[in-house]
Amino acid sequence: YRILAMEADFGESYYINEAVQRSDTAEIERLMKKMLFWCWRTEEVKDMLIWMCKFNKGKADSLKLHYIGIDSQSNRHNSILLRDFLQNSQFKYFSFADLILKESYQTSKKGFKGYSDENFSKFLVKINELKYLILSEQENLVHFRDPIKFEMLLHLLEVLKQSSETTYKYFDINKQINVRDSFMAENLLWYMNHFNSDKMVFWAHNGHIGNIYDDDVKTA
Repeated sequence: YRILAMEADFGESYYINEAVQRSDTAEIERLMKKMLFWCWRTEEVKDMLIWMCKFNKGKADSLKLHYIGIDSQSNRHNSILLRDFLQNSQFKYFSFADLILKESYQTSKKGFKGYSDENFSKFLVKINELKYLILSEQENLVHFRDPIKFEMLLHLLEVLKQSSETTYKYFDINKQINVRDSFMAENLLWYMNHFNSDKMVFWAHNGHIGNIYDDDVKTA
């Protein structure tokens, strides 16, 4: 097993995995402050991440361990990551992307307060338009000519949509659990394909991975 998938934010985990790939133990504690879930901000998780850094040192990329997050509840990190990626790649339509990503960041913090179903649908349309523009500019994106990196860029945009849906449906707890779990499953399968791996370790709360209703977990 080379991949540890966590019930953790997709964007925050991207930052952490970059440090793990560089064997940058000095960055781990600082990056853990980005974690949205308090339950992962522990000495035990820090020790594990530092061990992964040390394990990776001097190894070929094909032998390195990866730390990934598959959850989509917030766009706090996803928006910033996408913005940095597109700005650094001299994206032709960056001003359009910037407006959308700023909106996704702010609405993620406020829970889409004041948005109607129609307004939310229009927001998703804008994300789809951004995806179309990114696809049209693939050859001109300086840092994403590598197909694997471009694949990550596109999926990060998909996670932005997932997190928006999860946030918008937050107040309907039954919808939120169903939507969030299905998105986590999609991201898990996407990562398996991305890494061309048929197995990985997945760490999550029982209610997300059991083939039972959440109420059954509480009463079991």
